[in-house]
Amino acid sequence: RGLVGSEMCIRDRYEPEGSASPTQPYLKWAESLHSLLDDQDGISLFRTFLKQEGCADLLDFWFACTGFRKLEPCDSNEEKRLKLARAIYRKYILDNNGIVSRQTKPATKSFIKGCIMKQLIDPAMFDQAQTEIQATMEENTYPSFLKSDIYLEYTRTGSESPKVCSEPLSSRSHRDM
Repeated sequence: RGLVGSEMCIRDRYEPEGSASPTQPYLKWAESLHSLLDDQDGISLFRTFLKQEGCADLLDFWFACTGFRKLEPCDSNEEKRLKLARAIYRKYILDNNGIVSRQTKPATKSFIKGCIMKQLIDPAMFDQAQTEIQATMEENTYPSFLKSDIYLEYTRTGSESPKVCSEPLSSRSHRDM
């Protein structure tokens, strides 16, 4: 009385009607910005929203800071770290018209500029700026995202996406043939 082929696939992927289903990822996204940023699909959807709003640089800067901090401090990486620090500074902080620069406090920008000028490159040199940008996202863009059409549409359709069985025909039960 064992299940074979597509019947097994269906049983493994679908729960009986009325049973408790696992938490949908988009429900976790609504718990906190960090929950959203811990999920690749959440990041992608949030970035799409931010692009529509003209402020995707906020997210890109946040991830640039995270990546910069993770670079191992060693002699062979020093030149790479300096180049990356300069690139982050030029792209996001130096551009006074950019959203990141506008949302970063003058003292923070001055600190980063000083680090760059003196070539005092430290893994934590962008931490304050990242914290300020994160606060902007938590207070403004993240709540707007949770109310946006793009997120609400995803919650309506994302969980209902059909999970198609990918079993080859050769492994289906004899009655399907």
